[in-house]
Amino acid sequence: MKFLLFLLFTFILYSCGKTEFIPPPPTVVISKIQTAENLNKFYSPEMKNLYVRVFYEVGAEPYAGNNNRDQPVWGLLEQNIKEVFDTRNQTVTYHIPKELSEMNSFPAQNKTGWTSNEIVSFAQGLGVPTTTNQTSYFTIVFVNGGFNNGQEISNSVLGVSIAGTTIIAIFKDAIRQLGPSDESLTVKFGEQATLVHEMGHALGIVANGVNVVEDHHDEEHGSHCSNTSCVMYWMNEGNKDLLEFIQGIVLTGNATLYGQQCLDDIKAYNP
Repeated sequence: MKFLLFLLFTFILYSCGKTEFIPPPPTVVISKIQTAENLNKFYSPEMKNLYVRVFYEVGAEPYAGNNNRDQPVWGLLEQNIKEVFDTRNQTVTYHIPKELSEMNSFPAQNKTGWTSNEIVSFAQGLGVPTTTNQTSYFTIVFVNGGFNNGQEISNSVLGVSIAGTTIIAIFKDAIRQLGPSDESLTVKFGEQATLVHEMGHALGIVANGVNVVEDHHDEEHGSHCSNTSCVMYWMNEGNKDLLEFIQGIVLTGNATLYGQQCLDDIKAYNP
């Protein structure tokens, strides 16, 4: 089954952003990567706990609760993070919120756009714990408004992973463009797939600090995979493929979005 990123990229040329994210042309290469210091802590044999801390602006609430299979919506992110560490035979306890009540709200900021620096500054104001050899912390901030690359504000960028940090931002206005309503499976899955994609960057996937074992790095599009069946592929398009992907999730429950090549890279990483 093709893992389709139409959800991530139909309305954008690049869903993921780093500290120097620039929209089109699509040949732009993002050179900044996750730091070896962070990666060596994530993938240390001593690392035992991984926390995902979620903050949301009023009006930009994440989708939570259960999906159509009566499983937690946020289980998709957890399963894919688990795949990363399972492939390394690391024993990790995951602390990932599943319900809105386990996440933290903050007042409306009334911003039309957010730069990378503003995202980092704001997240640090909320408190970003320091990752240690035993405990990793990731901070995800859901905001209203669009991504400001320093030149213009885009209302189509779904999420950004700030290079060299453990901070991810999700732009709720763009997420809502993925489907007809907040109750749509498309938007709920799209939000989670965006999180999985951006978390992949934060974890060093593809050549974003973790070297590739087999050539699957789409250098033309930055830290992305050339495998169209992988969530880290930069673009896949077509309604037919989108429907096929969702049908596959519904019928099989197979929700591992990272391709085997990406997992092989993670497995081979030597802190």
